[in-house]
Amino acid sequence: MLVVSEQTAREILETAEDVAALVTSQDVLPQVLPCAAESPDEGCVATFVQEYGERMFRRDLDADEVDDYLELYGTVASQSDFVTGLRWTMVAMLQSPHLVYRFELGEPSGGERVLRSWELAGALAYNYTGAPPSDELRALAESGGLDDADARVQQARTLLATDAGRETLGRFFRDWLDYEQVTTKSRNDVPEFESCLLYT
Repeated sequence: MLVVSEQTAREILETAEDVAALVTSQDVLPQVLPCAAESPDEGCVATFVQEYGERMFRRDLDADEVDDYLELYGTVASQSDFVTGLRWTMVAMLQSPHLVYRFELGEPSGGERVLRSWELAGALAYNYTGAPPSDELRALAESGGLDDADARVQQARTLLATDAGRETLGRFFRDWLDYEQVTTKSRNDVPEFESCLLYT
């Protein structure tokens, strides 16, 4: 069972507060959310929750989730202002388990579980680049473009061909084989090296 320690929870909160403060700063907010300058209201916050929530959670938010965040915004903003309400809404989103953890549980189907489209996109992106799925990959998944096994293989190859993909693959082999220790070893330290040479 995964348990978040008090220290980890505090660090996640502090990070969320720092990020939210930066994004809602006077210089940054108009660039991130143009409607904040034109119409700072609940509709603008809804735009933020839906657009950025999709990127944070790597999937679309359902109506209930959007309503919950808008309710939080309304509660805070009614006692302060638009920016403060948006900032604490963002803090809540940045602490969500849907952002912190990957969900690849799938849906029951014929006695087994089948990954949903957004879960497929996430699995491919994280496994082969160590990063969240791009907008293009998520769109491909949503359109059914990853339903076929061959299409998933092709996407895996495409991701591995990127700089991030090559770095992820290299890190996998470094962690698995721990080959970097060879530079600090001699044949006397590792007797099996000599026995291997006898058969070459």
